[in-house]
Amino acid sequence: MPGLLFDLVIDDQDHSADVLRQGAVAAAVTVAGGPVPGCDAHALGALRYRAVCAPDSHARWFADGVTATSLAPAPALTFNGKDRLQQQWAAQVTGDRPRLRTHHVPDTNAITAAAVAGLGWGLNPTLLVDPLIAAGQLVELQPGATRDTALTWQVPRQHRATLADLTRTIRYAARRALLPA
Repeated sequence: MPGLLFDLVIDDQDHSADVLRQGAVAAAVTVAGGPVPGCDAHALGALRYRAVCAPDSHARWFADGVTATSLAPAPALTFNGKDRLQQQWAAQVTGDRPRLRTHHVPDTNAITAAAVAGLGWGLNPTLLVDPLIAAGQLVELQPGATRDTALTWQVPRQHRATLADLTRTIRYAARRALLPA
């Protein structure tokens, strides 16, 4: 955006509304839900995640399927200590709340690279992992067991005009990359 400089703050999408509410950022992508008071909220769509790992890792930890027992020794790859995506997926798939061992890797691309390298399993956006699955570098832990996260772009009303071009760009990109909400 001409004339604007950005200081991007990366945080778990489940907690970005808190950062916006505190006034620490001028806008944020948040999980769907009610708007932060004083903000315009624009539904973006849903980001689909697949649980993946390297083929050797799958053979080592999940040859007999994904269960609470098979997840216990297999290191998960999570964004940070706030990230509950892997835990939510594990509960969805197993019907249990398995205790997960985890590496914290605060970058989605790095989580993907760590999975390819065999360091563990993690949930990553289909946009990143589908080509790697097709190439045989990654496999799904449980095919078809995806997790969708509905996302919203929120902008405080006092920044609405200043960030109008950015808002249009983000909404356009979301329509092209995300699933309909």
